Amino acid sequence: MTKVPLDEFLCECVDRSPDHDGLALEELYGLYVSWCVLRETEPASDRAFRAGLGEAKINPVRRGRCPGLAMTGSASADYIVHRELPLVAL
Repeated sequence: MTKVPLDEFLCECVDRSPDHDGLALEELYGLYVSWCVLRETEPASDRAFRAGLGEAKINPVRRGRCPGLAMTGSASADYIVHRELPLVAL
């Protein structure tokens, strides 16, 4: 399995602080895909991305969340605008 170096992505797109609620793995990967699209590069597979997170010492805990992380930067805005939101009956 190929590991993806995520240093640049994490530096530009993820803010680390114990005060942050954290991000789900799905949110982190979606943010990564948005970052890749903005850079016009091909994103790594989900599996390779998760391996890269492990190398960066980011490991999910309960319910697949990575505590102490928050989105930042232009890729976060792109991800929020383009992600699919579940439909809610009003």
